[in-house]
Amino acid sequence: MRKLAILLFLTMVMFLGAGMMSSVSATTINIYPTTQLQVAVDYSLYDLLYKAQIDASAIVEEGTWKDFYTTTFTMSGSDIETAKIEWDGGLYISGSPLYLSVKDGDHSPPQYIFDLLQLELDGSIPPNYEYSWNGQDTLYMSGFWPDNGAISHVAIYGTAPVPEPATLLLLGSGLIALAGIGRKKFIKNKK
Repeated sequence: MRKLAILLFLTMVMFLGAGMMSSVSATTINIYPTTQLQVAVDYSLYDLLYKAQIDASAIVEEGTWKDFYTTTFTMSGSDIETAKIEWDGGLYISGSPLYLSVKDGDHSPPQYIFDLLQLELDGSIPPNYEYSWNGQDTLYMSGFWPDNGAISHVAIYGTAPVPEPATLLLLGSGLIALAGIGRKKFIKNKK
């Protein structure tokens, strides 16, 4: 009976671990200045979830989710022409609201702000919101300030939930149980 309980517990831990580590095949979402009508956002109301910028030829990333995303900037001459935010796997941003900021600062407009949960991919008027970012799809930004500017940084703001401690606690307790079983068998075999 005890072995059955341990087996059930380990099976539950494996299923939960597999669910946390499952990945969905990501697609690329192309974002241009005309992707949607711009929204006005007061960033002081939201958390900086992820930000990447070029600083002295190096990419500097910051924010709560910086360990789960990577940004690649593409240069054309001395200007950054494109930026691509990719999910690295593991935990991903979710929640509502979520805003993407593409910024230059030296040109007009100084930044573009997109509502990631209501992206208008076809540019229709009135807006036809076709896509809500799932946190795993790649965001590819291009066509900003052509021939007279560059993307200085990209950032995602919002109120995304922080990874739940209870989930991590459950995973940790499963690993501790496995270690305890192994230790018990080791001691039993020594006698």
